Amino acid sequence: MKNRKLLAVLSMILVLCMAFSACGGQTTTTAAPEAQTTGSGESQQAAESTAAPTPSGDDFSDRVLNAAYSGIADLMDPFLCMNSIACSICTEQVYSALMKRDENHAITYNIADEYTVTEDGKEYVFHIREDATFGNGDKIKAGDVKFSIEQSAASPQRAHYYGALDHLEVIDDSNVKVVLKYNDPLWLARMAAPGTSSITSESFYNSCNGEYGKTVENICSSGPYNVTAWEYNVSMSFDAREDFWGETSNIKHLKITNITDTN
Repeated sequence: MKNRKLLAVLSMILVLCMAFSACGGQTTTTAAPEAQTTGSGESQQAAESTAAPTPSGDDFSDRVLNAAYSGIADLMDPFLCMNSIACSICTEQVYSALMKRDENHAITYNIADEYTVTEDGKEYVFHIREDATFGNGDKIKAGDVKFSIEQSAASPQRAHYYGALDHLEVIDDSNVKVVLKYNDPLWLARMAAPGTSSITSESFYNSCNGEYGKTVENICSSGPYNVTAWEYNVSMSFDAREDFWGETSNIKHLKITNITDTN
């Protein structure tokens, strides 16, 4: 089960090279219906390798998962980074969305632990789980959700996902209302895609004065990992958050390396 959770963490990687290093009215819905989403359409190559022998037991805390791909994020701003697999490989370790896909690809809860939707499908109210926090310890609030979705809707890379969005309203710190222009049957799927609907801290984002996502220090996680090292266009390293509020993996250290020559 734990290894299946790990695969879900890296679900955007089409071909993955993995090596374990020895050193390193409203109707309340309890489970959202499955919906289809479209991918980036990119075709990229990954290097082939063999994995080192797996140690006995499930404790991988002293090991590093090394993943190699023909691309890596050049910006960790979830609203401005390219809408590509190479970018998603990195950003989806760091950011969470209101909803998520489970290991069976069904839509389920994530930052939100409850939602209601009107019969016409045009108004959603998402309730934010009480223990959800950012990597800096701040509680995730409705204002952060409103800010993040509005930023995504205004993004040149992601605006096309938000044609149905009319506006958002903060009801209180734990509840945010989404009002649509029309019933979008893919709306929950959009809310389950961190590449489309990443949630970030409004106050932290604005404090970076336009430099958010450009350095390790200017990244604030809402997901299971923090970025700990970044060699531009070469590699990016991640450590699991000890304070993460959601499901965690038995992989505590991850390094993604860019393959510049796939030959």
